[in-house]
Amino acid sequence: MENKNADEYLKFLDTIAMLRAEDGCPWDKEQTHESLKAALIEEAAEAIGGVNVLAETNNPDSLKEELGDMLLQIVMHAQIAKEEGFFDMEDISKTVNEKMIRRHPHIFGDTKVNDSEEVLKNWEIIKKEEKKGKEWMDKGLPEAFDEAEMFIEKARRRKKVEELVLRPFKNSDAGEIVNWLDDEEAVIKWSAGNYGHYPVLPEEMVKLYRSKEDCDNYFPMTAVSDGKIVGHCHFVYIDEEKTEVRLCFVVVNKNERGKGYGKKLVKAAVRYAVLFLGAKVVSLRVFDNNPYARKCYDSCGFMERKENHSTFKFKDFEWGCTEMYKEV
Repeated sequence: MENKNADEYLKFLDTIAMLRAEDGCPWDKEQTHESLKAALIEEAAEAIGGVNVLAETNNPDSLKEELGDMLLQIVMHAQIAKEEGFFDMEDISKTVNEKMIRRHPHIFGDTKVNDSEEVLKNWEIIKKEEKKGKEWMDKGLPEAFDEAEMFIEKARRRKKVEELVLRPFKNSDAGEIVNWLDDEEAVIKWSAGNYGHYPVLPEEMVKLYRSKEDCDNYFPMTAVSDGKIVGHCHFVYIDEEKTEVRLCFVVVNKNERGKGYGKKLVKAAVRYAVLFLGAKVVSLRVFDNNPYARKCYDSCGFMERKENHSTFKFKDFEWGCTEMYKEV
């Protein structure tokens, strides 16, 4: 197996070395492992953005550029380490190549596997063996994750990325939320029959949520962006182990639709379910006659539970209903 234009990679290494040379770029020469930490995590986030662009548009240009920026960070760290007498890109490549060979004995050895599950099981066994005597290397992870979150937040502010956040529902939110529902069908789609009439009064919404206050598995939330309410949802644990969270009552401010808030709300909800509710699976249900919602959930990585397709009947309405889930 040959790599095309391997000399382009070597040229890139030479470029970074020149930037760091005595007569090189003043800014590049000033950089250290510490000073580059923010850029490292920021470029990783932008690479994720490139993956998302590719998935949505089939255009690879953004991903190609962002992966290049990540490579720049790696090569910069390697060049600094080389100058310090620690290691260089050749050492890095050799180390990770040896690791991949060790952890794939079914390819480079005599181990037999039947499926991906067995591959992952072997991977963890080999990894555990490799880590013996090096357990101290993982002790800094909690602090590192906290630091990474701080860098992401600073980057978000610097780039003026609009942020959507979830906060607990307030009784005063009810009046605005119920005003987004234009007719009885919209109410039933939103609440799956929990409210069986139109219009829904704010005090009815408050009463429903108050009735759940003593439950430890019910979490109504409001989505806020730039100080304004843009969406609403709630979470419910649906298993005794509290590993699966059901996302319900998802609705976006009717005056803000078409601006991407639905997708932002769902992604924020998944993050919240993982970080604060300990979810391993987030699930939801969507009516078959709600293609816009279905498209939103598809784009957020939810998949069908085909065996759980059902029919919803309420008053004169009868709709197919698909259950979807996302492992996190």
